[in-house]
Amino acid sequence: MNKKRTELNRPKFTKKYTLPFILITLAVILSLSLGTVSAADWTVGPGGTYNYTSIQDAIDNESTISGDTISVYDNGGTPYTYNENIVVNKANLTVQSTGQVTVSGSSNPANPVFTVNNQGAYANIIGFILSGATNSAGVLVTGTNDVTLTNLTINNCQQGVMMTGTNTNITVDSANINSPNAQGVYLGGYGDYNKNILIENVNITNSGATAIFKGGEAALEHITIRNTQITNPQGNGIYLTNHIYWHQLIDVIIDGVTITGAQSDGIYVNMESRDDSYDVTINNTTVNGSTGNGATILGRRNINITNNNHSFKNNTGWGLYLIGYNNPTLNLNNNTIENNGNGLWLQAINGGNFHDNQLINNTGDDLYATGDTSNTFTRLLVGLAHPTLMTFDYVNGIIMNGVENAPTDPAGWLNIGKYVDLMSQGSTVVNHLWVYYNPADVVGKNETGLKICHYTGGAWSELPQPNGVNTTERYVYADGINSFSTFAPLAEKLSTTLELPDVTGYRNEQKEISATLKDANGNGVANQDRKSV
Repeated sequence: MNKKRTELNRPKFTKKYTLPFILITLAVILSLSLGTVSAADWTVGPGGTYNYTSIQDAIDNESTISGDTISVYDNGGTPYTYNENIVVNKANLTVQSTGQVTVSGSSNPANPVFTVNNQGAYANIIGFILSGATNSAGVLVTGTNDVTLTNLTINNCQQGVMMTGTNTNITVDSANINSPNAQGVYLGGYGDYNKNILIENVNITNSGATAIFKGGEAALEHITIRNTQITNPQGNGIYLTNHIYWHQLIDVIIDGVTITGAQSDGIYVNMESRDDSYDVTINNTTVNGSTGNGATILGRRNINITNNNHSFKNNTGWGLYLIGYNNPTLNLNNNTIENNGNGLWLQAINGGNFHDNQLINNTGDDLYATGDTSNTFTRLLVGLAHPTLMTFDYVNGIIMNGVENAPTDPAGWLNIGKYVDLMSQGSTVVNHLWVYYNPADVVGKNETGLKICHYTGGAWSELPQPNGVNTTERYVYADGINSFSTFAPLAEKLSTTLELPDVTGYRNEQKEISATLKDANGNGVANQDRKSV
């Protein structure tokens, strides 16, 4: 009986526990038989053996899927133009030129030549010449993410590249944007939001309006403009603002940019309106020949303007115009501001870090600081005819200029070629003024007699103590200056006595006598300017 039950139960036991095993095995076999689908490379050309003759047809065909590449050919090595307005509406497509390929939107100039919409995320558009969208953009990126535009030449469109809607991670790399009717790159209008934008290795020439533009009604977060040249824009070179309260501007980096001939400010960045707008960096950048200011920055939190040698020059307005909000941290180091209408404007900047800057030959004021509490300039160079390197700190604002036409030296003193003009903003005090010199500046002069003097009312006078010279580190100093005019280190000529040795001899006998000039301390004096004996 027991054996029979066992035999009767065995089939139930086997059926119950082997069915899942069978199903899993079938699934594995089915998976292996299907394999994986690799990305395809579709070709577009003007006939012959190409898959398509139209770029849009290649995109729209149901066989084209995410990850595919569409390679567009010229006419056997000669230039070829495709007359299309193209919409990239599938994700992760690469559309690339192979050869000398132009895409013209002239048959429908009110539409962009290329549009990448919300279905075209992760698109790569590479190597085309785009033209003909005289009432629209060469490329419109709208409501999408992770789009890269590489090595494009965009000619005579309304905008070169336009971004509308909400876009994230958009790169424009190695593009030439020539003579757009309006902006070279348009970064949004009312209600648009762009984040993580990179504009790199781009040339924008002869734009009909501002070259790179974000209006106050658009939001922009994290933009880098790098290694880019902007030439002759009929507006600003770069204009980024949030003057409408509810749209922020966050983290602007301008690095290695050259702007020439802007018909307004070369760079205009305005973070005034919102507390959550902050951080601007300008590095290795040149702005030359703007009809407005070289750069206008209304900044919050962190302002870094560094390593811009020969940077803000030949601009009609101020070379650099800075206004701080909520007491930002400012680093202004290694900049040259020269040959502008005025040099450096500082407003509401306190405790800034100013090192190794040059303010040279600006027509108006080299430095105008107002609305600040205190700042220190370290190794600031001013003056063209009389280059003067100095360190100073002040409170309650200051106006400063280099001196090109120096007053005549006072009797009994000699200049060492260093001058600066300081003016008060009402209650200004210069706590410390150091003027540096080189060994060549004091050859033949009384180095230990150097003092800071000031010229006022047509006469020179020595500043009160503390006032002297550090001959080890080679600077002349004065403290607590609250009377303002032209200042200069002057070396007092030595007062000397002629010391003759005792000599004996006969009448009419000739003797060689050595006389010694000595200063008031009895030290010998040679090869130095001195007062008349």
